[in-house]
Amino acid sequence: MLFRSCPYCDFTTYSGLDALIPAYVDALETAIKREGVARQGRAVQTVFFGGGTPSLPEPAQIERLIGAIARGFALEPDAEITLEANPNSADQTRFTGYRAAGINRLSIGVQTTDRRGLRVLGRNHEARDAEAALIAALSGEPLDRGTAHFQPSNLEFTSVDVGNTAWNVIPGQARARFNIRYNDAHTRESLRALIEERVTRASGNRIKARIVWEPSNADVFLTEPGPFTELVAAAIEEVTGRRPEFNTGGGTSDARFITHYCPVLEFGLVGQTMHQIDERTPVADIENLTRIYRGVLERYFA
Repeated sequence: MLFRSCPYCDFTTYSGLDALIPAYVDALETAIKREGVARQGRAVQTVFFGGGTPSLPEPAQIERLIGAIARGFALEPDAEITLEANPNSADQTRFTGYRAAGINRLSIGVQTTDRRGLRVLGRNHEARDAEAALIAALSGEPLDRGTAHFQPSNLEFTSVDVGNTAWNVIPGQARARFNIRYNDAHTRESLRALIEERVTRASGNRIKARIVWEPSNADVFLTEPGPFTELVAAAIEEVTGRRPEFNTGGGTSDARFITHYCPVLEFGLVGQTMHQIDERTPVADIENLTRIYRGVLERYFA
């Protein structure tokens, strides 16, 4: 809902008329169809939903309008389709919906994150709202769909901080931390470029954002199924009577430190009390694990 207009805005805007949005979308769809006929289906390379607060319509309504443009005009397959959004008018669910509707660029309306500047401009958002909009934009679009051997890459925000030591001070800046578990569709360099591009795109050249990348040695590696994995599977099956299933789930593998020197495969105890107080495992499981490791070594050096 549009609670009030910004005093510097030259657009004709009204607040409290959200009930008229469906009728407006209907009229706009009709106008697009008419213009498509008049323009003889001319090619369209960019679409910009801007002016006012176009992030107020539902994602399904935006999808209708994009569909009308595609039917009435020759919408290029790689067309840039931008939605302008106020930081406090969209959340992750809506951003996800807009992305699915066809939006591939955001222009987030942040004139400043300085408290005094916001007050002069009559803006009703704060620095934390701008950060929340960026978080939603990064979290709402998948990094990939997974690969043959890996689950989809995953970006998780682990902390959000505005640096305030007092409860009654509006923050001028905000910080967030995230980490990424990624698959073999990316390298560290390509993933960094992808995230930087998405932040720039979501900022719309209005939010001043900067990413500080921590050093990492967590490169992706994959031990392809073959003779080595088969001999390990045979040793496990001999002791347990069960055929193991190979997968790349779980946490970051410590085997990354030696993968360039020898074939690697991780296999260990079932961690039912992992990372808990009084972590423990049955002695019988340790004995079986010892027999499995011995079977692996005997087969490998046979």
